[in-house]
Amino acid sequence: MPAFTNDRRDRFSNVSARVSARYTLNDDDANVYVTSSTGFKSGAYPSLSPTTPITRPEKIRAVEGGLKIPLAHGRMLLTAAAFLRPGRCLPP
Repeated sequence: MPAFTNDRRDRFSNVSARVSARYTLNDDDANVYVTSSTGFKSGAYPSLSPTTPITRPEKIRAVEGGLKIPLAHGRMLLTAAAFLRPGRCLPP
């Protein structure tokens, strides 16, 4: 018989979304883009000790914008991007 049993019935589930848009600037395929997304980190139960607290789920919203410019007849690609994660974020 196990030393610890957990009778909790919490459910940790989520549907995440991602929306992206891109605009081509010229015939050389230079483009700008923006992406908005949501993410989810599931909660967890303690596996060895009944005194360890349950880890609650966490959610994040992120926005990314950037620029991609091909150089040297398409042999190189210059990229720049910026990220925004408003509110409480997951650790890196």
